[in-house]
Amino acid sequence: FNTYVLLALVGVLGLSIRDLATRRAPATVSSLQMSFYGFLMGLPAAGLLAIYSGDPWVAPDARLVGLLIASVVIGPLGYYAVTAAMRVGEVSFVTPFRYSRMVFALVIAILVFGERPDGMMLFGTAIIIASGLYTLWRERNQSRLR
Repeated sequence: FNTYVLLALVGVLGLSIRDLATRRAPATVSSLQMSFYGFLMGLPAAGLLAIYSGDPWVAPDARLVGLLIASVVIGPLGYYAVTAAMRVGEVSFVTPFRYSRMVFALVIAILVFGERPDGMMLFGTAIIIASGLYTLWRERNQSRLR
């Protein structure tokens, strides 16, 4: 247990608050507007992390510039999809699919960043994904009983 665990908890709390706010937002605010502003809020966070990380700034090479451009294009599209799904979909149905990002993040971490997951990380990921699948299964079965 260390302070990074607290950062993860704060992140999960922030995601939960964002999802609840997305559901409660008036229909006059479009999903495109909400996703744009939500993605835009990541910039100050990234700036603060860059300032307080203690690492010196390094000019990106061509490969990194390509990855940054891809993230600037793909990121908002994904954010829009999540926002739109949370606005129109049933929360108990949409939320388990959000765990699929762990699988994609794992693949990207291995293929793009050359990371190698250890057993504990894979075990924790499996628990989280299994809980999402269980929630989806349980909600589907409960809706049949109603």
